[in-house]
Amino acid sequence: LAPAGITMMPSGRESPDQEQQDDPGGALPEPLDLRGNLQKENPNGLFTKLWKQRYFILAEDMLTYSKDEEGEVLKTVPLYRVKSVQRVRQDKKKSIFEVRTNIFQPDGSPRVYLIKAKDDAEADLWVSSILFNVDRFKIKRQRERE
Repeated sequence: LAPAGITMMPSGRESPDQEQQDDPGGALPEPLDLRGNLQKENPNGLFTKLWKQRYFILAEDMLTYSKDEEGEVLKTVPLYRVKSVQRVRQDKKKSIFEVRTNIFQPDGSPRVYLIKAKDDAEADLWVSSILFNVDRFKIKRQRERE
């Protein structure tokens, strides 16, 4: 079960182990779809950390966020641009994770999104789901090139 406020969309799988016998490379698992409110650090906060609530959507090959569930998408991060996703400890807040990309800012540094969940379980769910979809996307691309 997903934490309160987080929606996991159906993937069409009966179980994570479901396979198709006719696929010689093994069935590619369905992507995870996850939606919910998280807080994103505003990188423009000069002396204090400014956190803004955003509505995030993890889909098959992208992570997006908007101001709210009905709002216009403010940013799209294609999963092929994600270099790493991991939990971080910052100050005494434990439920923070970062999404590090190979999208570069004007100063040449990579764009890193710091995201705060309401608790550790929610942060772990987002981290594992994003990593799952990133790995799935890499396998899918590799199979398409073969």
